Amino acid sequence: MRIVQTGSVLRCALAESGPAQKYAPSIDALFESAAAAAGARAVGILLTGMGSDGRDGMLRLRHADALTIAESEESAVIFGMPKEAIDAGGVAKVLSLEAIIGELIRLGRARS
Repeated sequence: MRIVQTGSVLRCALAESGPAQKYAPSIDALFESAAAAAGARAVGILLTGMGSDGRDGMLRLRHADALTIAESEESAVIFGMPKEAIDAGGVAKVLSLEAIIGELIRLGRARS
């Protein structure tokens, strides 16, 4: 899945995984496309999971001035993916799952 822009509209588009992608579906591909299409308007949230998928995409989002959030070790069932993104410097906020919900509500209110 990727984020694509058509005119002023952002939408999700299903895309085939390429041979260079280690994971399918790929969080990195989704986040990298969000960074390219939405830049600072994007919000990337990386939750529990194993491996490094999401690390490079979160870093790309962060470099595009998007808000990046990773689930904390305390609430993540498997802290692998969030830890990889945090260690790479791609995460602005580390929050518990409950706090992520609160942050999304706050962002929604601020942007409406």
